[in-house]
Amino acid sequence: MMSEKILVDINVPREVCERLGEIGYEAVYLADILPDDVDDEKILEWMESTHTPILTRDKEFPENGMNLKITIDSESSVKLTRKALRKLMSRQIFPDPLLGSWGAGLKGS
Repeated sequence: MMSEKILVDINVPREVCERLGEIGYEAVYLADILPDDVDDEKILEWMESTHTPILTRDKEFPENGMNLKITIDSESSVKLTRKALRKLMSRQIFPDPLLGSWGAGLKGS
């Protein structure tokens, strides 16, 4: 089972974070590790220091040279999770491909 960390922004439903955790990602919800009033620059510093990508719906979230920002649109939690997984796989952020029922269902979604 993979254990790759991904930070899930507070503008993404917590359910998406939970689903990513169920399939093997070490999904961390932003509100669980950083203060509610944290600014984007502090989040970016944490991401860069831990080499952790962020899954966000905030198109204005700062870019960085490490290609750690994954932006998804507003949709249901299930659709958001599928889109997040497709983007994670297509950008090859993590070395191992996603296996199992979730991965199989993404090819045609």
